[in-house]
Amino acid sequence: MAYPKLKTTKRDVTAKELAKRFGCSTRTVFRAWS
Repeated sequence: MAYPKLKTTKRDVTAKELAKRFGCSTRTVFRAWS
């Protein structure tokens, strides 16, 4: 699991949850946020 960790733990958890919900990688979630 090599993905950039965010400073906010809340965002990190949300990223994992979104990735599981949409069935996509966390990279896509971070890309949408950035």
